[in-house]
Amino acid sequence: MEPGKDTTITLEEIQLVSGYNSFSVSALRPNGVSDIDPTDNHQSINIVVNTSYDIIPLRQNFDDNAYQETWVLANPYGGNNWDATETNYNQSMSFSGPEDSSDVNEGWLVTPILDFSATTKASLFFDYAFSTTTNGTRTSATTAISILASLDCGQKYDQVVYDGSQQSAASENGSASLPDKETDWISQYVNLNDLVGNTEVRLAFVVSNSTGRITYIDNIEFFISDDSSPLSTSEPFVVYGTDPEGPKDFIITFNLDERNDVTYDLVDMTGRIVLKEELANVLNQTYTVEATGTSTGIYILRMRIGDASYSTRVFIGP
Repeated sequence: MEPGKDTTITLEEIQLVSGYNSFSVSALRPNGVSDIDPTDNHQSINIVVNTSYDIIPLRQNFDDNAYQETWVLANPYGGNNWDATETNYNQSMSFSGPEDSSDVNEGWLVTPILDFSATTKASLFFDYAFSTTTNGTRTSATTAISILASLDCGQKYDQVVYDGSQQSAASENGSASLPDKETDWISQYVNLNDLVGNTEVRLAFVVSNSTGRITYIDNIEFFISDDSSPLSTSEPFVVYGTDPEGPKDFIITFNLDERNDVTYDLVDMTGRIVLKEELANVLNQTYTVEATGTSTGIYILRMRIGDASYSTRVFIGP
């Protein structure tokens, strides 16, 4: 090859194994002579084969090590990788920037294959934070956070669903070391409606760090709605919309620790079941209970979530 020229070489098919694979390329004696500067004659990239599958809605807070079985933590260039770190959110994922600013360094935190085909809307919330010191010294380093989407199980990531601007350590949300209070974190909403209908979606949280800086990610939660301000409750569920002057229909919003099947009955004061419903894979969804056809009055809503039972009174309006 003449100096300054480039070419493309197509390799024979390479059989990858499940888990981590490393692919390396070296240029040896280019044009038959020894290179006086061989430092840029070698390149390696890590490739991960993972077939883990899940559905949305989904919540991942990394508080136990079960995520290691389904999520992928990788640095394509072989540098620092994600670590589990104790924060005020129990266990969070952290990614450290390289010690040498010339090193290429990217942390990829990748979901299992996700099925988006059972919903017409979808969204994502996650929290992130970052340290503001490097080796004990205040720094003005920046961090790029982006979320890439793949529609083919992760073979290629050709959609950017979130393009985080360069986050400055001078931000008031920066923590001097590791985050230890809620105000150290930034909560981010991402609309994922463009992904609905697809069955082989992966999302990659990609962090590119400046020298020595640490980025933290936690509380990743997928919704099958696009509400940027969903109702928040600390209880397993909350019932609302039962205003006596309002319509008969009322609303239930769930907040379960993990997905579960739910059954509820609406019972009148004589003990007669007037409405019964079974819900599958409930986590954080909001459902409207259509009580049209029922009489005005007080009813008992009986709820069974897994092995737990609940009951609450509701008023059905005219």
